[in-house]
Amino acid sequence: MQALPRKIQAQSLKKQAIIGAAASTVHSVVYTSTDIFTFGKNGGQLGYFQPDHETCQPTPRKVSTLSSPILQVVANENVTAILTKAHEIILLCDFTQKKLFLPVRRFPSNIQVHRSEPTFAVKLISSGTDYLGALTNTGDIFLWTVRTVKKTTTVSTPKRIWSGQNHLVAVDASIGQHGETILCTESGHVFIGRSEANGYKFNNVPSIQRCIQVCANSSGAFAAIRSEYQLPPITHIPASTLVHDLVSSLPHIEASSWLKKRLDNYMEDEKASLDRLLEKYTKVNSNRVETHDADDYAAEKQKLEQHYKILKTKSIEDAWNRCHPTDDATLDIILIVDKKHIYCHSTILRCRSDVFKRLIKCKDRESDIKIRLDKRDDGKIEIYIDQCHLASVLLLLDFMYTDEYQHPMSLGFQMPVLAYLETCTLKQVQKDLLALAKLFHIPKLVLTAQENYYRKTSSLQMDLRRLLEKRNGTDLTIETKEETMTCHQVILRQRSDYFRHMLKAGSVWVQDRFPLQVNLDHMSKEVMDTIIQYIYTDEDGNSLFDTITKDKEESMMYYLLSVLCEADALLLTRLKVITESALVRFITLRSAAIIYEHADAYLAESLKESCLQFISVNLPAFLGSSMLDFISVQLLRDLENYVRRCQIRETPTVSRGAFSFQDDSYLEVEDPEFSTSLYAQGRLDGITSFLETLVTTRPIKNPVVVAPVVAVVKAEARMKKHVSVDAPVELTTQPRRRSSGWSPQETT
Repeated sequence: MQALPRKIQAQSLKKQAIIGAAASTVHSVVYTSTDIFTFGKNGGQLGYFQPDHETCQPTPRKVSTLSSPILQVVANENVTAILTKAHEIILLCDFTQKKLFLPVRRFPSNIQVHRSEPTFAVKLISSGTDYLGALTNTGDIFLWTVRTVKKTTTVSTPKRIWSGQNHLVAVDASIGQHGETILCTESGHVFIGRSEANGYKFNNVPSIQRCIQVCANSSGAFAAIRSEYQLPPITHIPASTLVHDLVSSLPHIEASSWLKKRLDNYMEDEKASLDRLLEKYTKVNSNRVETHDADDYAAEKQKLEQHYKILKTKSIEDAWNRCHPTDDATLDIILIVDKKHIYCHSTILRCRSDVFKRLIKCKDRESDIKIRLDKRDDGKIEIYIDQCHLASVLLLLDFMYTDEYQHPMSLGFQMPVLAYLETCTLKQVQKDLLALAKLFHIPKLVLTAQENYYRKTSSLQMDLRRLLEKRNGTDLTIETKEETMTCHQVILRQRSDYFRHMLKAGSVWVQDRFPLQVNLDHMSKEVMDTIIQYIYTDEDGNSLFDTITKDKEESMMYYLLSVLCEADALLLTRLKVITESALVRFITLRSAAIIYEHADAYLAESLKESCLQFISVNLPAFLGSSMLDFISVQLLRDLENYVRRCQIRETPTVSRGAFSFQDDSYLEVEDPEFSTSLYAQGRLDGITSFLETLVTTRPIKNPVVVAPVVAVVKAEARMKKHVSVDAPVELTTQPRRRSSGWSPQETT
């Protein structure tokens, strides 16, 4: 016995491009695209005589050349079958070659039938018994036997055992013991056929769909490979909001937006006023002011410009007044530049620059910028930045909160609106910005500020991840089911609407409560860790769930469902869509109904659409296995509406068909699948929007054999002419016969 694979050493196989092999219990076959080589015990199936009547061919020997390239070779103990590219079937038996012809005609020879395509064999079907078969391009299956008795091989006439029609076109088949055949159709259904007295009878295998390949062995076992429907991924995931969420926490950002609108309105009004003034002092078809009106025009123009300058200055002062929060404890750092107060968060500044942790030791080494610190009674720190332009400080904060800023040397640079009245050159702004970047040790900003063009860098997400890992300066405690974790209040508040309304300044939830503590003990720590990681870093599904490991696929599915539930509760819309996208790959026959219910409960519309799509393409399997029995009526109606929309989209118009039932035996047996189908349930729920065609079928009454009535002996009992009879009395006295064709069930 050769337990390990061993290379066949044969002179005849050298420099041959072997493309396939076949074997039986007594011989083996290898073949190229043009030649076939056989070896083993020779009972005629090798295709040639042995010299000196030997019965064994120890090395591969080439069979005589075939007329067409080889597609497939199968073998059993009695024959070697070859399928060529010319769709010919060649049998090696009786020490020679024989060509096998399939009876592809479906009609008698005296009937002329036009077919648009010829019928030919495309695949051979092997078995471990005497049976062989062939599959044609039209989905027909032929079967024949090859038996050897006393060194004589007998090949039976091929017989068609399956005719492919419409969706019942066979695409694969296999032969088991005693000629039992398993096949799968183009629609993915599986049938098993057995030989009976009047031919092969095939039965559908229930609860199996979407099969693409089948297999059988000589021991009576069957197998089928199912191709699961591949759902398209959810691609419309909202863009990241991390930058917007963080920068919107700064009071001067909101004031800048308000100020920009006011300044734009003033500029439009000023331009319109100047145009009207110019029109007043110019003649028709002329844009020049007359000489005698030049002084008046200049005076009024100066007056207008001064008026709008006062309005702009007043608006800028109002905007700076808006930058003073009243009771937000998280704004604990105040940058003071030219007597202007800029409020920001120590949490963000500390994670972006290590210098802020030891700010007292900072000294200006690169420029004339001076920094002074003052700690107030309420715990907030005032940082005075002298000999520095206000625009540079505002650009510094833009970078620290968003990773982006307007480079002073970039084309179209505009001064920050809060520094609108500041008089400085772009070179001075760039110089001060570079000095601040070096002073606070921000390498990414130093790299871009010293260039004459803007180079985008990314470090915010990495810095926030490091802040999450170290948990320095936390001011909020969250209780989970297993343990307590600490977080930063400003980040949770800015990233989640749930925490924003709970932790905002002046909220009743945080009044007179210090330290702040949020009780979420219904949530597991593992789920909360994932949510906190998303809140801090805004990662997508590819990196957010990569570190999660589960022992079973079902456990991972329920974990993601828990994340979906909590993301919906905490109003994290983007995280919910990311979780929906991750859950799509877990939709299977076993889990689709469960995920469908959760998607509906948590308003996960994209995930619900994917579940409806998966259930609709596997609807017979779900109905046959009663996997939809436990879901609510509303979900069934949603499924019905989805299937109806798909049907309308696929077939907008349907021609009226002629319904004729020649066999009414199906009416006598209740169809359990129909009784539990969505249509039946919809009818019970009062849905009347179905397009119905009502057909009335009447059973044919069987002839009733009536025995001849025995003549009454008494002459008085005979009915005579011209004798009146009381009909009601007569009917009640006469014996009544029941119809043997369709009488109701007799009762005792």
